[in-house]
Amino acid sequence: MSHTLFAGVTESGKTTMARLFARQYAAKGQRIIVYDPVGTATAGGDWPESSVIFNDAQKFMEYCDRDDVYHAHIFVDEAGDHFGVQDRENHWLFRRGRHKGFFMYPIAQRPKMLAPNVRTQCSVAYIFRLSVSDADEIGADFGHSKLSNIVSTLDQGDFVMLRSGRPQIERGNIFQTLKKHSPKVSK
Repeated sequence: MSHTLFAGVTESGKTTMARLFARQYAAKGQRIIVYDPVGTATAGGDWPESSVIFNDAQKFMEYCDRDDVYHAHIFVDEAGDHFGVQDRENHWLFRRGRHKGFFMYPIAQRPKMLAPNVRTQCSVAYIFRLSVSDADEIGADFGHSKLSNIVSTLDQGDFVMLRSGRPQIERGNIFQTLKKHSPKVSK
């Protein structure tokens, strides 16, 4: 079981990608839980209709802590606001949540706002354009030095994928990915 980080500046494509993941899991009948305090529309559509969506952080955390909530993909937009160093009481979702079958997906504009022990629980990261200091620190979390040299060349929708413990850096573009996964409409 692994957690996945989505990080990038505003309108880079991170939430669009997270919603695509959520729709794919929902299509397989898997439980989707979302904390989305903003609910901004993206180019890639909305969260799946079957999602349990919260915009209140306390209600979201209480729901996740219930005994009858398990085996879920949990997407947290604006994750830096709730999983920083000072938010230790929320970190259990990334550590002990695994025992409940939770897959966590923090979505952050400034991933350095996430506590290091939260970030390093993620074994996969989709990194869109970031500030130099954020890119280098997140790259170091995944064993890559000077990630800013790559991330600074990314355009809107471009991303790099990092896997913890692997030297390869994969590249892609979320908008091209959406075209591949869009349903075909027959005329």
